[in-house]
Amino acid sequence: FDRGQQLIDKLQSRFPDYKIVDLSKIRAERFFEPTGSIVGIVDRFGMEKRHIEAFKSQEEAFDLNLTTRHIDRDARSIGDPRPLPMLKEMLTKAVKFSQGRDIIIWTNDDVQILDLNKIKAHVARFGVVGVRRDPSHMGRELFAFRWDWLVDRLYHFPDCAAASPWFDLAVAAWIRKQFGWVSTMDNLMEDRYPAEIPNEGILIHPYHPSSWTNSMEMPASKWNERIFKSLIV
Repeated sequence: FDRGQQLIDKLQSRFPDYKIVDLSKIRAERFFEPTGSIVGIVDRFGMEKRHIEAFKSQEEAFDLNLTTRHIDRDARSIGDPRPLPMLKEMLTKAVKFSQGRDIIIWTNDDVQILDLNKIKAHVARFGVVGVRRDPSHMGRELFAFRWDWLVDRLYHFPDCAAASPWFDLAVAAWIRKQFGWVSTMDNLMEDRYPAEIPNEGILIHPYHPSSWTNSMEMPASKWNERIFKSLIV
């Protein structure tokens, strides 16, 4: 103890502007939570069995369930006759209902959530992730964003109309770009880490005939396609 005190005295004499801190008197703050609440935002319009089952799973998985009600702008603003929600507006609404390390999730209204633990861990570390249905599908079924990551980039988020062809691929290509990945039509059939992770027990999207087949020529689809093509090579 005497030698320790001598060392302290010498240090104080050499560095008079510094103070010796008694660590026993420091009160540690609460550790920063890796994730906060899970805030889901979903455009709910389907009424079939698959939609009802998906809604039940989403109610259990999300701490807060938001819809597209009271969103200021829809696809009519880009010349489409349908009131399809603009995804950027959906996320803007979700941002207002979340904070800090909360995770914001967009998904379809017929996607059943099985387990979000992989999503939580990944987004806590990287800020964002996209998930495909399975290896044979190009379309994305879920996007998750850490609140602070999204807020920093929301201004430049692709202004796509949801529930219309191409929007999910445009968002996937944009997310990849944040990590330096270049997207092509071919490699969108694959996962690019950390922009995407495989759907291993995360969600189920039951098979059903596509509702987009007859809407490929609609204004919202053409709008989304232009955005998508600007993000790939």
